Order: sequence, then structure tokens, then C-alpha cells
Amino acid sequence: MSIDLCGASGRRSYNRQKVKKPMDLHQIKGNTYWIDATETIPCFLPGKGEIILLDSGWGSLDRKGLSELLRRLDRRVVGIMNTHAHIDHNGNNVYFKEKDGAVIAMPLTEAALTSSPLMLKAYYYMLSPRQVPPELGDMVGPTDILIKEGDTVQELCGVPFEVLQLPGHSPGHIGIATPDNVLYLGDALIGEKEVQNARLPVFFSHEADLESKKKLYSVSYEKYALAHSGVYDDIRELLDLNLTMMEDRTREIRDLVTGPMSAEEIIAAVGAALKMNIWRPMRAQLLERDVRSFLNYLLDRGDLTLSIDRGILKYSKAGGEPGKQGNTQ
Repeated sequence: MSIDLCGASGRRSYNRQKVKKPMDLHQIKGNTYWIDATETIPCFLPGKGEIILLDSGWGSLDRKGLSELLRRLDRRVVGIMNTHAHIDHNGNNVYFKEKDGAVIAMPLTEAALTSSPLMLKAYYYMLSPRQVPPELGDMVGPTDILIKEGDTVQELCGVPFEVLQLPGHSPGHIGIATPDNVLYLGDALIGEKEVQNARLPVFFSHEADLESKKKLYSVSYEKYALAHSGVYDDIRELLDLNLTMMEDRTREIRDLVTGPMSAEEIIAAVGAALKMNIWRPMRAQLLERDVRSFLNYLLDRGDLTLSIDRGILKYSKAGGEPGKQGNTQ
């Protein structure tokens, strides 16, 4: 995965899987830094020998590099605040809790999902119960501090962090602002290169994600950090790019519905049209989840309708203007 840093100083690229270079710590502003892992991992240095991670990265891909970096810096992870619970964002929570005694803070909804393998299976509904531990087991663990819907400030290890409610990419996704006026957006927004390369972006709720992105037009911080990826001085043009990409993909999937089609037929059409490399069952299951999210959005805004054909649920284009029709028949 390449990490592109787009800001006042230009652009630099890192490819963790090819270059295998040691991770390093880079200052954003004041005590707020970022780590060049498989994604941008922001962090805050509250005192000598301590570090607070804003998301903890992949267990399988980032753990060794993070551990080596922290050993070089002679810092221990005293706290982790998660924007959301996905395998590339909370995969080292349990590891650093056991190793360093890290205090974990997470949005309530996300913490509930990661409280047990069965709860996680409810979120990743397309996986079987026995698939969850080997594929996503690093996500499962206890949370010490629950960030509730409506909370605007959360203290962690004596440091007050501002909280922005940004659901959509996941049910309880948040943005986190450090005392240095740096806003970490997690996956609520993706970078310019990621927009260009995104074939099928992931949204738990398109409608909620759209509202969250629109809300970001009115916020003002000195710096913005994105997990995928980089640090920006301004995000307004990036918001435009993200919203255009979302609508383009939505329209492309709608256009692939050429008649009454089952979800499986549409998923196959999307995979072929986007040249998705489906090389193992887990990827096929994730593709199903992601396409169904688009279909739900198209149903809710009236672009598609539902019907039953010999007991099989079928999707069809609605008549008239997209977004103007009912959602069932």
C-alpha cells in the first residue's frame, strides 16, 4: 500500500510492502506526529517516554515495525483512541494493551462490535462464525473508555481530544482533533491518489457518509491527517473529489443493473466491470458486502426497485429520474 503525503511540502510516497524501510516519526505540529505505517497513523506525545496512538494499524503488517520504532524512541503506548474498528485501524489494540498497559478509547458502537467474535460476525455478516477469528481476531478485545454519540471531547491519559461524529464509513466513525488543532479523519476522507485508484470504496451507510463529508466543509483546523493517506493544509478540494467519486461509482453500479437481476448477478457484474482480482473466498465475501451497501443506497434514494421472481429477490432500475422513485414493488 502506498502512502502519499500531500501538503505544503509536496508529496512523498512510501510502499511498505516493497521497500520494507523502518517506520519513522514525522512531526505535523507541536506534539502531534504521524507514523509511516501501511497507512498514516497519527499520534500525540504527552510526555517523556509516552505516546498516544490515534488508531493502531494492522496486526499482521504493522506490529513489528511499530514495536521497533517505539523501542528506538524509548516510548511506550499509554493510550489508543480509535476512529473506528476495522482491521487496519485497531489491529494492535490488544497487543499494546497487554505489552504496555495502553488505555483503549473507542466509539461505543465500534467497541460493541469488537467485544466478541460473534458481535464482529454480526457486522461482517457474510463471514461464517469460524472465519472471524483467523481473519479478524486481532480486532476483538476490551475497550476501557466508551465514546458516546454526542460526545464532543474525550480525555485520554490526561490529554483532551476533540471528537467529531462522522458516521458512514463505519457505524460509529469519529474524527479526532489533538490539542495542536490537528484533525485526524481516519477513513471519513481518502487522499487524492486513493480517490484515483479506488475501485469500490467501503461505506457502511452511504447516506450517513455523505452527511459526514458535507459537515466537513464547515470545520476549520490547521492540519488534517488522513489514514489513506497523508497530511493536508486544506480539504475542501479533496471533499469535492471524494463526493464526485462516490456519485460516479454509484451511477456505474446502477448502470450495471440491466434488468431484473439478483444481488449475486449484480455482484458478478461489478467484479467484472471493475476488474476485481477475486483470488480467495474472503475477498469475494467482502465484495458482496460492499456491493450490497451500494444497492441499499440505490434502493433508499429510489434508483432501484425490488421484486420477487420464483422466490428470488431481484433488483431493477426504477422508472423516471434517478433518485425520484419509490424503493419497493
